[in-house]
Amino acid sequence: MEVSEPGRPSSDKAILDRLPVLTYASDQNGVITGAAWIESVHPDDRDRVREHWLDTVAAGVPYVAEMRLRGEDGTFCVFLNRAVPVRDASGTLKGYAGAAFDIDTGRKRREDLRTLTELHERVSIRERLYGRLSERLSEALSLDETIEVMLGAIVPDFADWMSVYLEKRERDGFEVIAMRHWDERRRPIVEELIGTTFTTESSATAQVLRTGEAMLLERYPEDLRARAIQSNYFGHLERLGLRSAIVVPFRRGERIIGAIHVIRGDNLVNFDREDLLLVEEVARRMTPAIYHAEAYERERLVARRFQEAALPTVLPDLPGLEFDAVYEAAKTEATVGGDWYDVFQIDDERLLVSVGDVAGHGLQAATIMAMLRQSLRALSLTTGSPGELMFLLRSLMAKEYPDTVATAFIGILWPSTGKLEYVSAGHPAPLVRSPSGYVEELTGGRRPLLGIPHPKSSHVAKTTLSPGSLLLLFTDGLTEATRDVLEGERHLRSVVGSAEVGSALNPAHVVYEAMLRNGSFDDTAILSVRYVGIKAALGKTAAAGEAAQPWARA
Repeated sequence: MEVSEPGRPSSDKAILDRLPVLTYASDQNGVITGAAWIESVHPDDRDRVREHWLDTVAAGVPYVAEMRLRGEDGTFCVFLNRAVPVRDASGTLKGYAGAAFDIDTGRKRREDLRTLTELHERVSIRERLYGRLSERLSEALSLDETIEVMLGAIVPDFADWMSVYLEKRERDGFEVIAMRHWDERRRPIVEELIGTTFTTESSATAQVLRTGEAMLLERYPEDLRARAIQSNYFGHLERLGLRSAIVVPFRRGERIIGAIHVIRGDNLVNFDREDLLLVEEVARRMTPAIYHAEAYERERLVARRFQEAALPTVLPDLPGLEFDAVYEAAKTEATVGGDWYDVFQIDDERLLVSVGDVAGHGLQAATIMAMLRQSLRALSLTTGSPGELMFLLRSLMAKEYPDTVATAFIGILWPSTGKLEYVSAGHPAPLVRSPSGYVEELTGGRRPLLGIPHPKSSHVAKTTLSPGSLLLLFTDGLTEATRDVLEGERHLRSVVGSAEVGSALNPAHVVYEAMLRNGSFDDTAILSVRYVGIKAALGKTAAAGEAAQPWARA
């Protein structure tokens, strides 16, 4: 029997070859078959043994029992019976393999227990692998997350290292998109090989990708060692270790879209046919997951590009006002969402500021967001009341998207005086920071969410920004990063009131970094408007010799 490295399992075949194996089986009613075996149990133990066996088979768990067995000389000795469930590649229970240990005399007890433990560990590795794939694949969305699930399931329990190959986007070959080795000290080699493309067609992986036939290399042939995906990487592969390998393709219909290559180098136990069946089952399960992950990536890219096009490309350059904005997609959600911010000069005297959040994620949410933002710009040319604008926006959304809800804040700002009129449809209250650092919430002008019917109202809330004050508009992703909204709101007030934000040239970015260094569960939009004041603006304009804006002349 081959000797395995400490902590690593030996092969099933090697273990079974040297164990006194008892194969337990049962008929469709769960009754033990093999009369010779059950008849060797002491009559006083049979009912207990039979009941315990039936319960074990029903639960599909390992079997352990002490019983008296009759030896060849007719005498009974106490034996410890242990058996482990044997499953096929799909996880179906096929039977049990085990052994009876003479614990009366203790002969070979230590060695037999060790080999049985190794057998149990071998079976457990496969069960854990299937369990991890089944549990974690349902949570993986992106291609990177899907591949990470597969790497984590296989390395280090089943293989020393592995590579994942997929078609290049240009469809002109395959490349290594991911690789992992159990030994962190060899990470630099792994990182150098990621992104490698094929230049030799005689490597094991190249043959599998060309023929579509899985390959088991119980002992890695010397000639294939020299035929690495690129000849100059042969030394890299030797340092990673090449002893035994399995290469299995990913198929989508009749087309080969990639492959996985699992390798043992440090582990002295070679792969066998059972291992090949397991890796083939992994590839079968992973193929639809990779397909859906790629579709997700395409949708995310399209939605992100669409959202980037829908948001302002530049912020206005207006005297007396300084703008800064941040938009970041969620780090953990499926796709980008419907958050927006906007600044729009209505005429020579007024400025529209808005922020909103359409419920949901993906391309549909981004499409509704773009419609609301552009409609708000167009409607602002027909009325100067934020209450009227909100009512028209509500009516438009009810007609076009009756099954969707959104939050929104709309404000009309007069830069010449600092006056701000505003309404809010279920949106988080913006904050105003005074020059001294005092922070106030704009809680007035409340309306229900867009998408919920509400009668027209002429009431709007009003405030006046003093020179040097900062208006901060944001979506709820900013305060929900820790899933504790109250704590998030408290922390945000503290950040906005800080001297760092008060003196920052890019306050929206400073607030984002202070609140969401590790990303958010939701999309986040932030718009800051610093009201410098008309006198300061006039002074800067005169010093620069520039023409003043109409509100500056006022």
